[in-house]
Amino acid sequence: MVYQSKREYLEKIRNRYARAGRKYKQKILDEFCTICGYHRKHAIRLLRQQPTASRHRPGPASLYTDDIKAILKYLPFPPSIGQVSG
Repeated sequence: MVYQSKREYLEKIRNRYARAGRKYKQKILDEFCTICGYHRKHAIRLLRQQPTASRHRPGPASLYTDDIKAILKYLPFPPSIGQVSG
């Protein structure tokens, strides 16, 4: 099963698992482990955690727009300090 398919299946089954009673949770967990190939403990952790929002890229925002980046790509840069040319 492809990672994206596992994620989609997890999102669909997570609400059912949260509302289910103990016996039904066992059946859902068995089914989830069989289909996705996860160990029980890992599957429990995945089913219990809250869905995460999309993560933004860490670090400061880019200083340059796409137009400026395109121009900078074609500019020659001076050799690094300490680099011996020859």
